[in-house]
Amino acid sequence: HMIPEANYAKIFTPERIAQLKAYVEAGGNILFTRCVPAGVIDELLPVELGDDSPVTDDETFFADVPQSETYQGIPGKIPVYQIYKEAAPKGDAEVLSWIRDANDNRVSVFIARKKIGSGTVTFFNVQKIMPTQIRAYENWAYNSLLFAMVVADSAQCKIQTDHLLKPLEAIPERVEIAEADASVVAPELGITDAQGAPEVSGNTVVFANGIKLAAAENGTVSITWPGKDKPLVKDCKIPQLNYSKKQKVFDSATAEAVDIKEDVSAADIQWKFEGIEVSGNEAALKYTAPESEMKWIFKAGKLALDGRAFEGIADRIELLKSPLLVSGVSFLSELDPDDPLYAHRNDCYQGPRGYTAFDMTGKTDADTTSFSGQPFEMLVCENGLYIGNRSYPESCSTQMSRKKNAPTIASRHGMGFGRIKAPLATHYFWRWYADGPERGHNDYLAMYHFMRSMLRRQAGLKELPPYPVAVYGYQLRPEEKDFVITSAAKAGYRFIYPPNPESPIENITGEKNMAVYDNIRKLGARSHIWTAGSYVQGDGGWIINNHPEWFVKDENGKIFKYFKKYPVIDVNNPEFYQWYTEVLSKAISGGVGWVYRDMDMAASGTVNYGLPESPNGLQSQIKFYKFFHDHDCRVSIEGMNPLVIDEYWF
Repeated sequence: HMIPEANYAKIFTPERIAQLKAYVEAGGNILFTRCVPAGVIDELLPVELGDDSPVTDDETFFADVPQSETYQGIPGKIPVYQIYKEAAPKGDAEVLSWIRDANDNRVSVFIARKKIGSGTVTFFNVQKIMPTQIRAYENWAYNSLLFAMVVADSAQCKIQTDHLLKPLEAIPERVEIAEADASVVAPELGITDAQGAPEVSGNTVVFANGIKLAAAENGTVSITWPGKDKPLVKDCKIPQLNYSKKQKVFDSATAEAVDIKEDVSAADIQWKFEGIEVSGNEAALKYTAPESEMKWIFKAGKLALDGRAFEGIADRIELLKSPLLVSGVSFLSELDPDDPLYAHRNDCYQGPRGYTAFDMTGKTDADTTSFSGQPFEMLVCENGLYIGNRSYPESCSTQMSRKKNAPTIASRHGMGFGRIKAPLATHYFWRWYADGPERGHNDYLAMYHFMRSMLRRQAGLKELPPYPVAVYGYQLRPEEKDFVITSAAKAGYRFIYPPNPESPIENITGEKNMAVYDNIRKLGARSHIWTAGSYVQGDGGWIINNHPEWFVKDENGKIFKYFKKYPVIDVNNPEFYQWYTEVLSKAISGGVGWVYRDMDMAASGTVNYGLPESPNGLQSQIKFYKFFHDHDCRVSIEGMNPLVIDEYWF
């Protein structure tokens, strides 16, 4: 429907039309909607086509339900929205359904079919996609079912309608209530450090909350909770240092959410366990190796999670000396709880997508591998709940896995830095456990919202509530755009998403875009726009031609590109930040109120090999999010990140 008529003859050549006809004659079936290009394939059509005829708001048109077993399940008549094509049957065409006006007069063909040889050609007088009005065919509850029915009827095949219709629950009886009382209690969500010095006896540490840590001679540890007769966390290995070798190559469109953009290797360090020292409420395990020195530090605490009390222990490292350029740290251990059931994860990229439960009973292989930014892990047991979470915004990954019949559950969490020399330190990662069964979905949601709140607070970000966004399509006429915007604004929509094709960042404040923002603001709303985040398209335009020094370099000194074609900007570069925020300030003052940053999850782990050291992008991204929040502008990203609004590409 978007092909210019001038190009019809180039696409629908006589040779191609002849091939289509031969296909139908041999038993093929073709379905055309009202967007069929007029005047070039008329000999195949079962109807003579006229002009487009719009349906106005004060008109009521319906179409007949075809009298065929295929169409069982469509209740009453079929509403006709938007625009229909004036169409009349020709020759021996069979009309399956007519469009009728309020007086039951035939207005136009709705569905018609004719046989050509052993096959059929069907005409269906709707525009399935890209509706041009709020009242649209796609908004009718039965539109997908009807479309599938027309396809099935055209192709002479059966369909299972129960897969296309969501059954509605019975409407409950209405009960009149004279008055009601309600109260809202804010949930208690917070971490409190355990006070008091840990007690050390040999290689065993007992913390103030009763959690016991036992270190083996090789420096690995096990952790036992109070009242338990076996360790919940076993074979907790000495934290593994990773070092950068080269940029990770993006060769798949599904790589967008992976937040570690380098190929890394585990450093082969033969650590020697030197003993335990106590400072305040912390206990540090000390390790040495040639040219290297590290502390593995633990402390205990409590987590209040909406009426549920957890006891926990947290660990981090301080790398005091090392010859490596460190890219991150991996923490590996085995979990051995009583009667584990499943692990929870929410992910928008790695399959299975969405909020998911992974079977951790050992009956089958299970793996929660996730790089989509959920900053915690959760394991549900028959009578207990285990949670692991990081305490500060970091580029992170979490994973639980269990092989079929394996005795324990493998736990792995990683923290990414970029390429950093010692001395360096990680933030704490907490491990929590509480007895008692899972409380529906409340435990997961309470933890999720607690993490969002805590991480935002630590990054100095406020939370701006999301609101519904209205969208209009490319092909609307100016008066139709204004109709959509004013109607949405009257209905309470605060944001309008105009068609915003991929374009250079510098064009965000181009004359045409600024006019769109201004018009939306005058009609009572603000604009929600798409931006390229931290990359540029094609040859890069003004930015790369004027400031190549703003871009990330790979290990060979060349500009690093997503998917080998999109040059990546170094979000740590202060000059880029200054220029970018000036551009966006102008757009926001012109009427923009919500910005979508494409590929922004990927940028959180980007590393610049063109510099002697390079932190990854997340810490600098926090400045970008704070800029938007300080300007009362919502921000959402591609990928998942708890520091921004919970909108993610699906």
